[in-house]
Amino acid sequence: RGFGTAGKQINVAKGNTFTVSALTDGTETPVTAITYDQVTVTFVEYGDAKQVSMKEVMEAFESTMADMTYNAGQALGVARDNIIIDALDAGATATIYSNDVVATTITASDTMNTALLADAKTAGRLLNFNKKVIVIHPNCENSLFKLSAFVDASQYGGREAVLNGEVGRYLGMVIISHNNINTTTENTSFTVYKNLALGERSFVFAPKKSAVMEWEREANRDRAVTLHYWEVYGVSVLNAESIHILKAVGG
Repeated sequence: RGFGTAGKQINVAKGNTFTVSALTDGTETPVTAITYDQVTVTFVEYGDAKQVSMKEVMEAFESTMADMTYNAGQALGVARDNIIIDALDAGATATIYSNDVVATTITASDTMNTALLADAKTAGRLLNFNKKVIVIHPNCENSLFKLSAFVDASQYGGREAVLNGEVGRYLGMVIISHNNINTTTENTSFTVYKNLALGERSFVFAPKKSAVMEWEREANRDRAVTLHYWEVYGVSVLNAESIHILKAVGG
C-alpha cells in the first residue's frame, strides 16, 4: 500500500483472536464487536554514495562498475537485515535462556542446543503463534552442528534429507544463520548471542521506493564519477507475541 504512493507512513491492522460458544436452538446467534489495533510503519530513506576516479574507470571499466554495483547492492541488503534484526530484538515478547539459566549465571557451557529450540517451539504455541523460523549467529549454529540430536533427523522424527552433516530444519522450524545477530555481555565476561525465534506475522517490511543506483559525473577537474545508491522503506514489529529471543553462548 505504501509502494510508489504518497504518504509518510502506513497503518497495518492487527487482527484479534476469535472465539466461539454454544448456541441455543431458536435463539439468535449473539453478536460481539470487533476492534483492530494498528501498527504504524514510518518510511525512512537509506543509502550512501561512493566515488571512483576516472583513471580507475579507464583502466578497468567493466570490472570497476560491476564491483561497485555488487557492493552497493550488498550494502543495501545488509542494512535491511540489520534494521529488521534490531526491530525484532527490541520488540520481542520475552527471552529464553539456554539451559534455563539467567543473565547472572550464564557460563561458557550454556550454548545453543536442541532443548532451547524445543523451548522456543513451546513458547510460541502457548501464545498461539507457532514458531516458523530461528535466526541464529554462526557461532551458535556451530554448536548445533556438533549435536547428534540436531544432525540426525531420525531423532526428531523429521523426513528431511541429511546432507553433509547439516540440517536446515528442526521441529518444523527453518534454521537461518546470520552474522549480525545482536550480542550482549552477561555474567561479567560472557558474550551472549540474542538469537531470534519468529512466528507468523512477526514484523512488517513495507517498501516505499525500490533501490536506485545512479551514476553521476563530477566536475571535470575532479576526474571522478560517483555511484549514489538508496531506497525507502519502513520496518515495524507487528505481533510481539510472535518473537522470542534465544540467548546462548557461542560454541
